[in-house]
Amino acid sequence: MLPKIAALAAVVITLGITTFFRNKGKAFSVIMICMIPVCSFLLIWFTLLSRGDVVTTPNYIPFSSYLQILQVRWLGWGEYIAGGIIGNVLLFVPVGMITANLVNCKHPYFVSGMIGFALSLAIEITQLTTARGSFETDDTIYNTWGAVIGCSIALVLIRKRKSPADNLRILTPLLVYLGIFIGICFVPVIKEIFRR
Repeated sequence: MLPKIAALAAVVITLGITTFFRNKGKAFSVIMICMIPVCSFLLIWFTLLSRGDVVTTPNYIPFSSYLQILQVRWLGWGEYIAGGIIGNVLLFVPVGMITANLVNCKHPYFVSGMIGFALSLAIEITQLTTARGSFETDDTIYNTWGAVIGCSIALVLIRKRKSPADNLRILTPLLVYLGIFIGICFVPVIKEIFRR
């Protein structure tokens, strides 16, 4: 697991630095284009190559992992579910960062979300048909959200001279996600504390 986390962190840091210095020459375009196959490999490695054959029932219920967190004990199973949610979001942050840098349009969040959704759905269908993972609607939701969050982070780095209020507005997808996630995880943690 540590090599995967290190690889993902290296990609996000590289994209962040490249985005911040994007007006400093031709190296920006070269690095961004080179990051596309690197991110593609990471996605395939995380979601397909590193998994054995898995025979599970597809889960089509949206946000079922949040419901599971509310129903189980935090220590042990709740932590595991929360880690999966965070991992699914973080995995697609580079997709959003690359999209924000390479696609110049009026609606970068929408474009990043659609690209993240399409890639995630392709991965989930591949997992379903090859039995290398399990199809979960939640994964597609969290992956899409991760792409949108990556887009918002890149936009803040691109527009580095904006005011703090503008940066907060740009980071709204990240702040909303954190609010929902922390709010959901708060309930089982409190229940765990009162069990003692």
